[in-house]
Amino acid sequence: MFGTISFLRTFNFTKKKSMSIVKVIEVIASSEKSFDDAVKNAVTEVSKTVRNIDSVYVQDLKAHVKDGKITTYGCICKLSFRVD
Repeated sequence: MFGTISFLRTFNFTKKKSMSIVKVIEVIASSEKSFDDAVKNAVTEVSKTVRNIDSVYVQDLKAHVKDGKITTYGCICKLSFRVD
């Protein structure tokens, strides 16, 4: 398994310049490889159901440790996307 993902909350923002609607969702993702891979997992999983992803903001990073070694890398990300 490459990682897990959980949806936390959704925000709605309106850009005034072109009147586009942008949504921001917050997700939790993980990886057994690296923080970078955890962020990529977040984008990959969200991309399966959401179109027009514009950006990802990494809000927090966390690693689980067992016997002195990192076992899982995790991140909380906010992904923004334009609504059609």
